[in-house]
Amino acid sequence: MRKMNFPWKWRRWISECVRSASASVLVNGSPTNEFTFERGLRQGDPLSHFLFLIAAEGLNAMVNASVHANLFSGFSVGEDVPFQITHLQFADDTLMVADKNWANIRAMKSILLLFEVMSGLKVNFHKSLLVGVNVADSWLEEAASVLYCKTGKTPFTYLGLPIGGNPRRLSFWKSVGNGEDSLFWDDPWLEEGVSLRDRFPRLAGLFTDQGVSVGEMCRRGWDMGGGGWSWRRPLFVWEEEFLAGCCGLFHNVILQPNELDRWHWRSLHSNVFTVKGAYQTLTRAEEEAEPMLNSTELVWNKVVSVKVSVFAWRFMENRIPTRDNLFKRGILNFDAQHCVLGCGFNETLSHLFFTCDKTHKVWCGMLQWLGIQSALHNNQVVHAHQFSGLQVRF
Repeated sequence: MRKMNFPWKWRRWISECVRSASASVLVNGSPTNEFTFERGLRQGDPLSHFLFLIAAEGLNAMVNASVHANLFSGFSVGEDVPFQITHLQFADDTLMVADKNWANIRAMKSILLLFEVMSGLKVNFHKSLLVGVNVADSWLEEAASVLYCKTGKTPFTYLGLPIGGNPRRLSFWKSVGNGEDSLFWDDPWLEEGVSLRDRFPRLAGLFTDQGVSVGEMCRRGWDMGGGGWSWRRPLFVWEEEFLAGCCGLFHNVILQPNELDRWHWRSLHSNVFTVKGAYQTLTRAEEEAEPMLNSTELVWNKVVSVKVSVFAWRFMENRIPTRDNLFKRGILNFDAQHCVLGCGFNETLSHLFFTCDKTHKVWCGMLQWLGIQSALHNNQVVHAHQFSGLQVRF
């Protein structure tokens, strides 16, 4: 506080608050003698947040110094007068924002480790999350293993507020340009505003080059029979019908080779993003959305046994110990996430129960046995909603 030019009276007050804190413990209903805290303030003391901000000012100075030395680059906002966001702090919550590159990952780790040494505070990497926006999961998981933290997805909670939103709401934006910075399967680059992975999950799961860009796919040839299509195995007849429908979406697509990819706001009122327009678009989407199944009524059913209901609840909430969940909990290594059925893909809940070749055959056989023709979803909630409305006659 002396280095930050706090007056002597303020420093004395804070010193008395830190050194005079004491407490006693109730043992069998009787208080013990009071003892002083070695760490200073009591837990939950309203003054602790302000003192932490003073200590965390060192982290702010280190991040700014790294930016000025071109060792760390944040996220630029604005076109005419760009402003770079590197980090947001509130008490002991810190949100760091950076472009996707390995230099930023290394700089971020160095800054946090150095801050630990200088301040005496402990950075809990195991409780930290690395969240990517339009970043491939494989790159994100590899970066998280370097930082010894977990990966997260939007929306996530920061200070009690949801950051990000439903990934489907990327449909309010459209990507235009040469297609070099837009992912073919994962970005909503078509006019419909839905990613091809969401629209054709089966084809996306069978495709070999998961990280191919729109521009590269166009050059290889994305027409029916073009050189851009490469599969892990030959397609079935019904899968080729999906491919024909997918290729039909590209007939009127014209890329702009001399223009870089950028995001445009998609709205009925204006092409310029405003908070009011975003609110109107999101509320309209909520009103027009179809009512979803009440999973509570479906899972906790008196007809089935309790253990089946518990498994169904864990399944709906993605609490099954799949290998990707075990990796997120630090039980398995990064290289041990491959599917237990031996297909070579990472074992997520969606993959294990829906998109894996072996489980998909089980679902197809079940539909054939029931005499039903239907597309299969790769989301557990939507899948349950689909099968709960089936009426089968025997």
